[in-house]
Amino acid sequence: MNNNKKGRPAVPVKKDQRITFRITAMELESLKAKLDKAGFKTLGAYVREHLCNHQPREKVSIPFAGMQVALELQAVANMINQGKDSGLVIEELHKINNKLLGV
Repeated sequence: MNNNKKGRPAVPVKKDQRITFRITAMELESLKAKLDKAGFKTLGAYVREHLCNHQPREKVSIPFAGMQVALELQAVANMINQGKDSGLVIEELHKINNKLLGV
């Protein structure tokens, strides 16, 4: 290691990997406006800062049973919209309720 205090300090880690992706002209203009507003000089620094320091939301997975209930409730809503007999609608809601309770 050179203990010379003169000159430019050494870069801690060389950036030798490249990522390429395509964006539209409007997206590029939007990014440039954001980097100017944030005070970044280069687009690479702005994108790197946001990609490396951003914590993504965890993926939400809905169990199949939940999806099935949602579909059945949509069918009941459709029955109501079509003006079906309220007795039929209530019967369907009871069936869904019994499925949820495991009866």
